[in-house]
Amino acid sequence: MRAAAAAQPPPARVRPTPTRRPRPLASLPREARDAVDYLLARPATGAGPVDPGAVRGLLAAARDAGAVAELGAAAAAVRDRRAGGRTATFSPKAGQGGRRGLWREWGLRAARVPTRRPPRLQVFLPVTRLCRDTCGYCTFSSPPVHGRRAYMTVEECVALARAGAAVGATEALLTLGDSPEAVHPEAASELDALGVGSTVEHVAAVAAAVLSETGLIPHANAGVLTPAQATLLRASCASQGLMLETTAAVPAHAGCGTKTKEARLAGLAALAASRSPTTTGILIGIGESVSDRLDSLLAIVAAGSAIQEIILQPFRPKAGTPMAAHPPGDALDVLWCVAVARLLAGPGVGIQSPPNLTSSPSAWTALLAAGACDWGGVSPVTADYVSPEAAWPALDALADASARAGLVLTPRLPVYPRFIREPGWLDETGGPASVAAAVRRGADAEGLARATPWRPGGGAGGPWLPPAGPAVDPVSVGVSGVGAAVVAGSGGGSSLPAPAPAHAPRWRVAATSRGTLAGAPSPPRTRTLEQAIVAAAEGRGRMTPATARAALAARADDFDAVLAAADACRSRLRGNDATYVVNRNINYTNVW
Repeated sequence: MRAAAAAQPPPARVRPTPTRRPRPLASLPREARDAVDYLLARPATGAGPVDPGAVRGLLAAARDAGAVAELGAAAAAVRDRRAGGRTATFSPKAGQGGRRGLWREWGLRAARVPTRRPPRLQVFLPVTRLCRDTCGYCTFSSPPVHGRRAYMTVEECVALARAGAAVGATEALLTLGDSPEAVHPEAASELDALGVGSTVEHVAAVAAAVLSETGLIPHANAGVLTPAQATLLRASCASQGLMLETTAAVPAHAGCGTKTKEARLAGLAALAASRSPTTTGILIGIGESVSDRLDSLLAIVAAGSAIQEIILQPFRPKAGTPMAAHPPGDALDVLWCVAVARLLAGPGVGIQSPPNLTSSPSAWTALLAAGACDWGGVSPVTADYVSPEAAWPALDALADASARAGLVLTPRLPVYPRFIREPGWLDETGGPASVAAAVRRGADAEGLARATPWRPGGGAGGPWLPPAGPAVDPVSVGVSGVGAAVVAGSGGGSSLPAPAPAHAPRWRVAATSRGTLAGAPSPPRTRTLEQAIVAAAEGRGRMTPATARAALAARADDFDAVLAAADACRSRLRGNDATYVVNRNINYTNVW
């Protein structure tokens, strides 16, 4: 007897994109094959120190499309060894922007805000656009303007964060230029008026207020920090970000004191010393060589266990910048970097390449086939303020590309699951009011974003019950969460738990019970898992611990297969009668 299920549109099934059988690894250039063999021979975690000399041979495969495809196949196999290996994660971004959005309301004049980074619902808080550096490709940084304040106040940031929470955001992304007070007297004067001694102190105050007053989880991109500054931000920020960009000395960074190899690596070391989960990455195509890219990735891997994500971001020229005529990053170079980053970092690190900077859905599938697992921020309501000329892809298209690679598109939090499970990475100060508690409230059993507000004992009905209210608008598609979710207008559907009360949300991420994007394509069933659980259900074998873990984490068609096998097992062992017992609970003691 099956329990009645909420009516849902039948999920689309997508066959993986047909690909030619890759050439055997032996057909790689000898030095590249030796490098891959060396990396694959490491422990099952695929992490740990890397001998730079042993992997120089990877350079021999950098400009050959067939060799890059082989590297990618090996890298994808490494990725699939991770927990949650069948998921491709993304960050659905909330908030409002553009010339008629909330930015004008705060007098920020349509600030172009960096979209860093990862999965969760984000609201952008551009604390300041002043910066001590003048990179040749940047459109975010701007000089002081007479009569315009340089910093958002704490109150303005909290108000904007509340607006983001009202549309389903779970993360507050604090973006800013690097220590502008070092070169701009206007910044130093304004900080003094705010009652703080540095930009970092102001960011810390903003993060603490946002966390305590809105419940949003802060992630800060505050530039190069000292260990003490990183520790100060860690008190209220679940994670922090610092792009390495490149270890090479390139003209794009001429005169930029914080963009030297030594400064960037010192910044990453400070984040590691503070035990802050760290997002970093490189830029591809700003004047560095292929060898420089390998050196940069090796430096990231050597930075230690605090690295949670590596972003491979292709350069895109922007009008009005010194590099407007510079050629964009090459697609083959991006694929090579994705594959090499995965092989070097192993299965436990997120590998991301922004989809709006890639040319087509087939290119998105190629990124996943090369070992990527994350799309970064994708917004139904805001532009990419780092690359405003590059529109976000539709989420159903991303879901389709992910499904063709055999992966389920799923939202996540700013901090990756490993750092939620392992003790010591999240600040516990304040107990239930701490950033660690906020993260755990927003995480599901796998450490990804919880896409339903239901909890055992919460009194809100079961996770399988249909939500109250009108049906989800079928026009827009998003993510969910045991599962995945649906980006809806003002429609119904259970949403990612908003840390603050939501009033008339413009959009939200609603859950489905099977862990997929409602109405979006899903990958085919994992046959090995299906065979194992069916055999166990029919009494022809026992589940191994690995199979049990996979069943508990099942999504999409795998989720359906687990339910069907359990239903068949119940029918075989107990028949089709559902029983219950009438009882009365008697409280025989008041001693707790």
